Amino acid sequence: MKWDQIKSDWREVRGKLKERWNKLTDSDLSGIAGKRDQLINVLQKRYDYAKEQAEKSLDSFISGLEVKPSPIETTHVRHEPHNVTREELIGLLNEDLAGEYQAIISYVIYSQVLKGAQYMSIAKELETHAAEELSHALTISKQIDYLRGMPIAVPKAVRTSADAEEMLRFDLQNEAETIARYRQRVRQCEALGEYAIAEHIRDILMQEQEHLIDLATALGIEAPVVTDSTQAPLEDTPPQV
Repeated sequence: MKWDQIKSDWREVRGKLKERWNKLTDSDLSGIAGKRDQLINVLQKRYDYAKEQAEKSLDSFISGLEVKPSPIETTHVRHEPHNVTREELIGLLNEDLAGEYQAIISYVIYSQVLKGAQYMSIAKELETHAAEELSHALTISKQIDYLRGMPIAVPKAVRTSADAEEMLRFDLQNEAETIARYRQRVRQCEALGEYAIAEHIRDILMQEQEHLIDLATALGIEAPVVTDSTQAPLEDTPPQV
């Protein structure tokens, strides 16, 4: 959505801005009247943002208004063969374990740094997510040990941001990719005859899907569809403006 369009649709857009930044007053929004520079100045004042942070956060919000909520977008991950050896399964489970470490660290950080009344509920949920991800890591480690492997000790890279919405989108992306990986892992375990491991992963998968729904709800979007094809960036379906 371009700023000319924002000015013409200001009455609708200002409601979305108020939902996103609830410290903005009606007086603020009436005075701004669709002027980008004035909106950035007010965001700096109300949220103690640096100018660059205010610009980045606003541009991210506005870019999301361009996409209409037609089809739900799809998240993909690398396709893996269903038939793998036990050694290959150990390696794949260690990739999953590194992802669980990443999730633990992310949820611990995000749950503590999310600020604002609109994020209080999801921040509390993220604390619960962190504990559940630790349980997942323990379960995966136990299965690796059962297969005579050594659990990995290094997490995947953790992304951080000063913008609360961007942090939640990072988590949404990670959860979607984790769900697709674990769906593949269930099939691989069953192909090897490791049905007990498959059941453990199914239990984890159920919680990961709940995490995905929690995050999508907090962002005000529909949960993305997840498939296990070639990897592609996650897109979401924001509410229509």
